[in-house]
Amino acid sequence: MAKKISNGTVHEIPSDVRRALISDGVARAAWDSLTSLSRNEWICWVISVKKDLTRKEHVERLVSELKEGVRRPCCWMGCTHRTDKPVSRSVQALLERRPKKSIRHMKTLKCDLCEATAEGETFEEWMKALMPHYMQVHADVMNDPKNGKEEQKKWMIENRTRFEIAP
Repeated sequence: MAKKISNGTVHEIPSDVRRALISDGVARAAWDSLTSLSRNEWICWVISVKKDLTRKEHVERLVSELKEGVRRPCCWMGCTHRTDKPVSRSVQALLERRPKKSIRHMKTLKCDLCEATAEGETFEEWMKALMPHYMQVHADVMNDPKNGKEEQKKWMIENRTRFEIAP
């Protein structure tokens, strides 16, 4: 059985980063040698982009730079999601200069039936990302005739609430 890939202090490791590290032993060894704060910086750097192509490039760069011995992403302001310390004045100044709509907060939540995770900036994005998992892994629950419209509606409300209260 493969050893668990460690998360960051705030962020859980996304599936695309997990796959990239599993496929490259050198990058995986470098990842395992990082502190949880360093891993958190890399994860936040990967998930904080807007476009899928940019995210793919970040994952590739993460693997490449880990193999070169780089321990944190360069030229990036750092994770703003940590609650154990205040945001520095320099980072706060950068955030205040950004247009509000460009600040993106990707949430990663677990499936309510197992340990699988999905990410989304909005509830709708999160559900869209998680729905294939539900339909494949939990098809028995999703297709159970006992789960009528009222139960489905209640389930969606519960999931929306989970998403909205997640950090």
